[in-house]
Amino acid sequence: MVHLFLRKKDGTFAARQDVRLKWPGPDHSGPFGGFGRAVTNPHLLDWNRDGHTDLVIGYTEGGWHDTQWTLYVGSGPLAGKTDVVVKPFALPKVADANAVYFGFADWDGDGSFDLLAAVRYQKGSDAVRRDPQKRPDEAVIYGIYWFRNTADKGEPKFAAASQLLIIPAPWQLDAFAVMDRGQGGRLDLVVSVSKNIRHNPKDGYFSVDSQLWLYRRKI
Repeated sequence: MVHLFLRKKDGTFAARQDVRLKWPGPDHSGPFGGFGRAVTNPHLLDWNRDGHTDLVIGYTEGGWHDTQWTLYVGSGPLAGKTDVVVKPFALPKVADANAVYFGFADWDGDGSFDLLAAVRYQKGSDAVRRDPQKRPDEAVIYGIYWFRNTADKGEPKFAAASQLLIIPAPWQLDAFAVMDRGQGGRLDLVVSVSKNIRHNPKDGYFSVDSQLWLYRRKI
């Protein structure tokens, strides 16, 4: 499910609308199984470049023993819809990695949107991913990867991922935003990072050190 808040003329937002995601098939249940809360990244963009806004979901649940390198696309027009049928769109996988967060931007300035993904990487994890008794000893690394859109029209076609940056340990990468500072198409990245998650049993909550970092584009 996606929550939609429509903007009103005075700049405020209308009451929440619930948009349910439905998959082709008899039960329309899809892969989420009810556990997709807070790990679905909804995006509104013209996915197939037909002039209509589409809904694209990046689902990053799955944990260490499973990986999700699939987007889910609901075709527009979307106005007035409370149920949107979505279809899977497979992405090129990054070996030994899990996706943490997805975003879209014209990273190379060619006029077509590209895909950016925050990634959790651990060397050797693919080989033992299905065995809960085994885990690699290699360090966990977070970074952001760029998937270039090679299609001139219609649905995108994404090339294999290229690494843009690595987050230094012990920081973890939670999310990012692409920012245009008016530098002739050069886009910057703002990333949300955290470390030292701690449980406070007395008050029953978790605390964490968190920061926002700005990465300025050089070229």
